[in-house]
Amino acid sequence: MKNKRISLIDKYIGGIIFKAVLLSLLFLTTLLMVFFFIDDMPNIGRGSYTMSDALINLLLNIPDNLLYIFPMSALVGAIVGLGSLSSTSEMIVIRATGISTWHIIKSVLLAILPLLIIVMMMGEWLSPVSKQYAQQRRSLAFSNGQLISSGAGLWARDGDDFIHIKHTLPEGKVEGLERYKFDQNMVLDSITRAESGEYVGKGIWHLQNVHSTIFKADKIVNQQLDETRWKSELTLENLGMASLDPASLGIAELWRYANYLQRNQLDAGQFLLSFWRKILQPFSIAVMLILGCSFVFSSLRHTGLGARTLSGILIGLAYYLVNESMGSVAIAYHMPAFAGAVMPVIVFIFLARWRLKKVN
Repeated sequence: MKNKRISLIDKYIGGIIFKAVLLSLLFLTTLLMVFFFIDDMPNIGRGSYTMSDALINLLLNIPDNLLYIFPMSALVGAIVGLGSLSSTSEMIVIRATGISTWHIIKSVLLAILPLLIIVMMMGEWLSPVSKQYAQQRRSLAFSNGQLISSGAGLWARDGDDFIHIKHTLPEGKVEGLERYKFDQNMVLDSITRAESGEYVGKGIWHLQNVHSTIFKADKIVNQQLDETRWKSELTLENLGMASLDPASLGIAELWRYANYLQRNQLDAGQFLLSFWRKILQPFSIAVMLILGCSFVFSSLRHTGLGARTLSGILIGLAYYLVNESMGSVAIAYHMPAFAGAVMPVIVFIFLARWRLKKVN
C-alpha cells in the first residue's frame, strides 16, 4: 500500500515537473527566436534575402535553439514546478508521508529524462544538418545565386572561375577544393585541386597538397605543390561557414574533425572540449537540477513565480560562466579537454551537496 502511494506521488510530481519544463522550454525558445529574428532583420534586402527567407532560416534553427536553451529551461521548469508545490503546502504533505528530499529529486530527474533524450537526439542528428542547410540557404540568397549547394558539396562562382568545395568545416577550413579557371573566351585554362584549405583573411586562402593541371596550346602541364596561397573574392560569409562553430556540431562529427586536426598536427582543443561537454551534458543538467531543487526546499519555499524563474536563470547563468571560464583556462594552458569539461560539473556537485546538507 505504501509503495503504491509513493508511486502515485512520483507520478504526480513528475507530471507537474514535465509540464513546467515543457512550458519553460516553449517560452524561452520563443524568446530566443524573437531575439535572433530581430538580429537578422538588417540582412533583409541583402542580395535576394527576403522576409520569408528570414522566417524559414528561423524555423530551420529551432533544433539548435532547443539544444542551446534546454539546460536553462529544465532548471527553470523544475524550480517553478517544485515551487508551486511548496506554495500550496503540497510539498509539506508529501514530505510528511516520509518521502525524502533525494526521492523527490529522483522524481524530478526521471520526469525530465524523456525530454533530455529527445533533445540530445535532435542535437546529434537533426540540429547539425538543419543549421548547415539554413546557413547555405542564407548564403545562396546573400550571393544572388552565385553559390549553389548540392549533395556533392558547394559550387561557387568567382569571376569567370568556378569553385567546387566537397566539405566545409568549422573555423574557415575546407576539404576537397577544386578550382576550374577559364580564360576570357570561357575556354578551360586550368584545374587546381587542393586536399585542404583555410581562409586566412582579406580574400586569401591557404591551400595544402595542391595539384594543378594547366592546359596550354601544345601541351598539358602538371604541377604539384605542398602549399600555396590563392586570392579570391570568396569569403567565409559567402560560403556560409562563419557560424559553424564546434557547439553546433554533433558528437560524431566533433570526434571526426578533432581526429582530423590531430592527424594534421593542428590544435583540436576546442573541438575536444565541445565533444566532452556534449558527452557530459546529462550529468551537468542533473547537477544543475539538484542545486536548483535545494533552493526550492529552503530559501525559495515561499517566494513567487517571478522570483523562482529569476533564481533558475541566475543559477543557469552561474553554471554557464563557470563552464566557459574553466573551458577557456583548459584551452589556454593546454590542459586535457576532458578536465575543462568535467571541472564545472565537479564544482557544482560539491555546491549541491553542501546546499542539500543545509536543507536536511
